[in-house]
Parts: sequence; C-alpha cells; structure tokens
Amino acid sequence: MNRQFNSQPNLGQMANPNMDPRGIVPDDAMTTMVIQYASTVANGGVGLCFIGLLVYQNVGWKWIGGCGAVVGGLYALERFRWNNAAKEEHLKNQFRSHLALKMKQVGNIHTAQCENQVINELENVHSGLRDVVGGVHQQMKSNLDSIMKGVTKIEEFLKGIVSIKNKTTFLNTSLEAFATKFLTPDSP
Repeated sequence: MNRQFNSQPNLGQMANPNMDPRGIVPDDAMTTMVIQYASTVANGGVGLCFIGLLVYQNVGWKWIGGCGAVVGGLYALERFRWNNAAKEEHLKNQFRSHLALKMKQVGNIHTAQCENQVINELENVHSGLRDVVGGVHQQMKSNLDSIMKGVTKIEEFLKGIVSIKNKTTFLNTSLEAFATKFLTPDSP
C-alpha cells in the first residue's frame, strides 16, 4: 500500500482514488488550468476582446470612442503627411546615416593601414640606425685598437728611453767621478 504523509489531504484521491492515474494533485491541476487560460487570452483576439470588455465596463463608451478618434486622427494625419517630400527626406536621412557609417568604417580602415605603415617605417629606420651605429661602433673599436697599439709602442719606447737615460746618467756620474779622481791636476 502506498501512503503519502502530507499535511494536506489529497482531495482528488479521497473522492475517487481511481480518478487521476498520473497522480496530479489539485494544486498542479489548478496551475495547469490557469496557464491554459492565460495562453488562450494571450492569443490576441480573445485577449483583446476580454481587455476591451474590462475597459468598457470601467471607463465607458465615450472614452473608448474618444481615444479611438484620437488614434485614428493621428494615423490619418501621419498618412496625409507621408507624401513624396517626406519620402524624399526619409531617403536622404537613410543615405546620410549610411554614408556616415561607411565613412566611419573607411576612417577606421585607413587609420589602421596608416598605423601599420608607420610601424613598418619605424622598424626599418630602427634597423638602419642599428646597422649604422653598429658600423660606427666597429669602426671606433678598430680605431681604438690601433691607437692602443700605438700607445703600447710609445710606452715601450719610453721605457727604453728611460733605461737609456738612467744608463747615461750612471755613465756621466761614473765619468765625473773618474775625472775628479784621476784627471784633476793634483791627482796621483
């Protein structure tokens, strides 16, 4: 035996237990019925009649007629104003908006192309400058190497000159000592 422990009794099954084989409780049946009724009312004609009846009962036929006359008058006014000049003005407005859109698109495309061209030119200039600077750097390095070789030769030459100077100074001192000791008139 299948028992359900609900706080509310299932009235449909209490009245006739074989009545609903799908087991739909009355709340679900009510929801289904409301949804079906709402879809029928929302279908257009029936809904319009239903809403019109409600408005007629609450407002009256004078208000409904007056609102209908205002809407019809506005429609007729717009219909009479829609002549060739209005059609031409509408076409001009469409053409202006179309041209503005196309000009904006062309401007964006042109800007992107110019940007790419500038980037390519800057990269070419940068690589050219890098090559020039690299060549100047190599030239400066070779000039510096040759100057350093010259400086090294000059330093070696100066070391030789200092050595010769020291030897010459020693020789002069020795000669003067010899001259003072042996070549003076009172020397032995």
